[in-house]
Amino acid sequence: MNPKPALVEESLRNKSVKIHFETELCAVARPVAGGPVTATFGRQTVEADEIVLAAGRRVNTDDIGLETVGLPAGTFITVNDRLQATGITGGWLYALGDTTGRARLSHISTYHGHLVADIIAALAAGRELFEDELTAHDAGSIAQVIFTDPQVVRVGRTERQARAEGFAVRTRSADYPDAVTHLALLRDGFRGWAKLVIDAATNTLLGATFVGPEFSELAQAATLAVVAKLPTGLLRHAVAPHPTVNQVWDPLLAHETEFAYY
Repeated sequence: MNPKPALVEESLRNKSVKIHFETELCAVARPVAGGPVTATFGRQTVEADEIVLAAGRRVNTDDIGLETVGLPAGTFITVNDRLQATGITGGWLYALGDTTGRARLSHISTYHGHLVADIIAALAAGRELFEDELTAHDAGSIAQVIFTDPQVVRVGRTERQARAEGFAVRTRSADYPDAVTHLALLRDGFRGWAKLVIDAATNTLLGATFVGPEFSELAQAATLAVVAKLPTGLLRHAVAPHPTVNQVWDPLLAHETEFAYY
């Protein structure tokens, strides 16, 4: 997510965590069974109780029979916005969650599951669906949280992603508690940062990033704004109660009323 202020890094260092960026592990050894582990990188060797390796993930569609219906095995299943696998005559095969590659997040898988259930139930009842009815709206609006201290939250597109997709972009950012001084009352050493990515053509929210304590609570409001394409001038009038962390929004949306509502 790469937020501008290195608040997570600073927090970890304050907890005596040593961080080595752009470092390649050269060797690992446990000379004595059950004893400490030594890890060598660069010109350094460190000793640790255990080593945790983040190995990543890969799609697991190798042996579920995709090849029997003409789809390649071992890859993501391409779907349309009704989560029907493309290339299947009759649209009878649905895929959801991690198998689609749209977003490998548990809450998106649950959302897809509910949507597919509603689609199948409607069709089973003989009801013809309208063009935009019961379609997935996760593209460009996905919320994700890294539960560090402080928490890191991202909803929708980053500035770089939005520009790469051809949007004309303007941004608003704020540091806390400087921008909202009473937030300092919520927690000792309260520090945070936030940034909005706004479509300059429509004045609607394309994405948001929040870094701060318990800032995951801000994700749903940002997701609603992105999905509903609410104008930022209108969002300003959704007044957050005092004193709550939701007041993080206030300086980000200040002076937005001059923009027209679309």
